Amino acid sequence: MRNSPEPGHPDPRTLPATLLAKFTTDPAGNTAGVRLAHATAPDEVAFAQRVQAWQRDRQGRAGLASLGILLDVTAGSGIYLLRPENEYVVSHISVSMAPWEVIGDEVIATASPLAVDDHTGTGLATARMESGTTLIAAARCRSVQTVRPNLPDDLLAEFRSDPAAFDDQQPLSTHLGLTRINDGSSADRFGVRWQVPEWTLNSLGTAQGGSILSATAAVTDIVGDALRDEGAGDCALTDLSIELMRSPSPSAAGYEFAVDIIRRGRRLVVMTIDLRDESGKLFARSTATLCLRTP
Repeated sequence: MRNSPEPGHPDPRTLPATLLAKFTTDPAGNTAGVRLAHATAPDEVAFAQRVQAWQRDRQGRAGLASLGILLDVTAGSGIYLLRPENEYVVSHISVSMAPWEVIGDEVIATASPLAVDDHTGTGLATARMESGTTLIAAARCRSVQTVRPNLPDDLLAEFRSDPAAFDDQQPLSTHLGLTRINDGSSADRFGVRWQVPEWTLNSLGTAQGGSILSATAAVTDIVGDALRDEGAGDCALTDLSIELMRSPSPSAAGYEFAVDIIRRGRRLVVMTIDLRDESGKLFARSTATLCLRTP
């Protein structure tokens, strides 16, 4: 196990031409506008995203649903400062948001590797997201070594979307392919259908981990809207922890997020969120907390 980059390892500011460039070839990263940024410390890597109008809600606010791809790319890149010769995918992210902080036009995400374990082929990194001088989120990430049979670049190019074509009058959940299902079984249970859009894919042709994170965060926004309709007042996502077990592919049958609220408190609402296909196979499992703004 090694806990810091060794002398002679690539400086992250030189990596665009080598290892980290592959992250920005993903259709998801390209469409979301994620790009490599200048890292201020030699043991950090940074990416930036300019928050576009279609990534904001009708009040002009952005959140984790807008920035999940940026966070996944950044946190998943940290481990490469310790093992640039290997390839990894993110298997777990836990993120805590600073609710109601104003997110400006530009967000910078920075990651630092903590450790890599060659016996298990896993690595651990931390990440933070900032808008100007304001901290908006902190996260930790577990990555797992893998072999990535990337699709050809010309095919990946077909999956990318021009953000200028997105209707910013439509909610972000629509661009992410989400539709609420009202099964009426319980006031504490929600179903949300997910048709995975091509623009959310990675270089393997499956949903990028950050796209799954963004979609899950958008699901909590849908729940928050329902709570507001019930008179709960304003609410915001504060914590989300997700286990990424499988990566879904675009499918006519689609997938379903099943949400169960397990606690409704005066200040916090806690829920579990499972992502499954039509056969019941589990793709991701999350816990999330919404914070209620009390008078």
